[in-house]
Amino acid sequence: MKYSIIFAGSNNYVLEYLAHRNDISVEYCFFHGESGDLAKIISCCKDYGLKYAVVKKNKQILEILKVLPSIKIGICSSFIILDEKVYNWPEKGFINIHPSYLPSYKGANPFYYMLMNNEKEGGVTVHEITNVVDGGDILAQARYPVSLEDDISMLIEKANKL
Repeated sequence: MKYSIIFAGSNNYVLEYLAHRNDISVEYCFFHGESGDLAKIISCCKDYGLKYAVVKKNKQILEILKVLPSIKIGICSSFIILDEKVYNWPEKGFINIHPSYLPSYKGANPFYYMLMNNEKEGGVTVHEITNVVDGGDILAQARYPVSLEDDISMLIEKANKL
């Protein structure tokens, strides 16, 4: 049995991973037009035959969700803050793949702050989405080393490998 999911975000690595899986069906992808490499992620959708929409507001997502079949779970990675109506729409809610080892560096731009604070480790956290930004129950975490030679693009690459 395949689980029907939706994806919201601009992380091409996560989307490709989901598209390759045999146990899920990516029913729809949502992207915010002002984050990530939009051309690259749209190309990924086209390569895998995935439906997608570039959105600016949660209201646009809700309109599309109303016509989709039953969705088991939503997966978010590098996206705008979701409205409660959106993150509660799927049967199991939404999970977020956040590019820091929570509870450190909640919110946007964690890579910048990790470098500014000379952190020795970075991480990735998978957590439930709630009304508290990056505050839902933690489901999984992993760490990676940060060196003095690293820049933001290198940290993004390390996080994506996890």
